[in-house]
This record gives sequence, C-alpha cells and structure tokens, in this order.
Amino acid sequence: MINNTNGTETTTIIQKRLKSGFNYLFLKKGFSYEFSNETGNLLIFVHTGKLRILIGKYKEYFFGDREMFLVKNSGYQFDTLQNTKLVLLNLDNHWVSFYENLRRDASRVKDKYIFSVSSLVIQPKLEVFLDSVIQCMTNNKGCSRNYQYVKQRELEILLRKCYGKKVLVNFFSRLSGEVHDFYQFIFDNYHKYRGVEELITVSGLSPSTFNRKFRELFGESPYQWILGRRSEIIYKKLIINNCPIVKIMKDYDFTDASHFNRFCRTMYGYSPTELRKIFKENPEKLSVF
Repeated sequence: MINNTNGTETTTIIQKRLKSGFNYLFLKKGFSYEFSNETGNLLIFVHTGKLRILIGKYKEYFFGDREMFLVKNSGYQFDTLQNTKLVLLNLDNHWVSFYENLRRDASRVKDKYIFSVSSLVIQPKLEVFLDSVIQCMTNNKGCSRNYQYVKQRELEILLRKCYGKKVLVNFFSRLSGEVHDFYQFIFDNYHKYRGVEELITVSGLSPSTFNRKFRELFGESPYQWILGRRSEIIYKKLIINNCPIVKIMKDYDFTDASHFNRFCRTMYGYSPTELRKIFKENPEKLSVF
C-alpha cells in the first residue's frame, strides 16, 4: 500500500500482485488500486461495477458493467466508483501469437501508435464463460495449470465467434511490439529534443495528426504541455534540489541570465533568486508541482 499526494489530496493506493492466468477480484467502492504482473499485459473484464482508470495525471477512462479492455505495462491507477467484480487475465506470449495470426488473417495495415484505451461489450456467450470462471475461482478450483490452459483456449474460440477479425485486431494491437502507446512515446521522448518539430519528426506522424492526437490526449497543444513539464523540472531543480543557476541555464538552453529571469517571472511570478529566498524563509508559501 502506498500513498500518493497531489496538492492537499492524499490517495491511498492498494497494490495487488496478480497470478499467472485468470484472476478474480472483488473491489470495494471508493478505493484505488495498482496491479502488477509478470507480463505487463492485462485483459480486464468488468463483470459488474464501474471503474475509472487514470493514466498518469493527464488522461482518464471509465468502464462499467459488461465491458472488456486491454492495458499494457504499468502506470495505470484503477479507482472503483462502485463495488466492482473483475476477471483479469495475464496475457502471455501465446496471446501475442493469437494477435499476430488474427492480423495476418485480417490483412490489416498496421498502425504505428495506439492513442486510447478501447473497449468491447461483453457478449452473452462470453458472459456465461466469465460466470463459469468466477465460480471456479471462488471455489478454489481455478488454480491448476491445466484449468488455466483449457479456459484460455476456450476464450480464444469464444472471442473469434463473438467478434469480427478486424475488431479483434484493433483491440489486441497493444500486444504488438511494432505498435507503440502514443502517451508513453511522448513521456519517453519529449525531454530528448529541443522543440516540438523534432519530436514530430521522430514520431513519424504528420504535423496535423500529431497535434490533433496530442490535444485529444493531453488537452492542450504540444508546445504548452512541453513548456509546462519543462517548468516543473526547472522549478524542482531550482527550489528542491538547489542546483546552481548557471547549470540550469546551460542544461535548458537559456541564452543568458535575462532570458532565464523572464522565464521564471512568467512561469512562477518571481525571479530565480526571489524564489529561493521566499522558499528559504517560508517554504509553505510556494506550491510544489
């Protein structure tokens, strides 16, 4: 269990380690969870209830009764808005092969990025299947390796029967090593390049597509967002880490002291020396990003 503090609000996050194969969880309303597993790929079925998923602090999604969705890697916070029953499946390498076979059958042009967490409605036949999984898991009969293998192969057959190939290819595209999460790409690369134009070039997207998808995900232009992240880092280096001002100016390409002073007054309302003096005399007066 860990505590995350955001301003004056503290959220207690319950961490749950998931077993291989199927997992069944009953999550009480009003709690926050993070899941960890071996593969990083989770297929999640919301049997009943409602979830909010936070990706970092910039994007949220809502999923409710009879919805399924897939998330890749960590960094997701799950908030229960109602008492919620979940069936979670760790997706091993066999499911990567399942996706690749679907993709070849569907003859679909591969996308380079995933821009959102998509969901599918759980069809009646699949709902019956999930009921059987929950029953076995709650009766402690669902832990054998043979059971897990058989039920996963049964799930493959049901998915093919309930959904079209192109729908499944789109849904499982997060399993492809050649398809990247746009959100993660931004976080991994925004600080490596001097400007938005370089980042767009590296992404391989057209400027119009990049800017449109960026606004949809982050709610502001790439320039505004990157400026905000840059100001957060500089603030912490200046106030919390007490880095030399000359080093900060050099690391972040400020041409001279006047340039850096203008930046600080615009972003924080004070000059660098004023910020440090205020923080030293009264740390509570300055908010920390």
